[in-house]
Amino acid sequence: MREMFLTSRGAAVCRRSFLRGVILAVCGGIAGAAIESRGAVAADRKLTQAQVIYRDKAQGESLCSNCKYFQAPASCAIIEGVIAPSGWCNKYAK
Repeated sequence: MREMFLTSRGAAVCRRSFLRGVILAVCGGIAGAAIESRGAVAADRKLTQAQVIYRDKAQGESLCSNCKYFQAPASCAIIEGVIAPSGWCNKYAK
């Protein structure tokens, strides 16, 4: 005879199904945490100047010094290396 449990909705669930659900929920939580932590590690890495097509001279008014990622006097929140205030890259954001 199967041992049955009642859910909060009044439905009967066998112990095997209940345990299977608990195990899947725990595994899903662990997998989700692992994916989230990988994203955090990747977010800490800066892009190279070659990846963003960085140039020391800007095109028009899109200067690094006007970009939201620029960090005076000569760095960037998302790009590694020395960044000229008069520079430009394809990640420019006002």
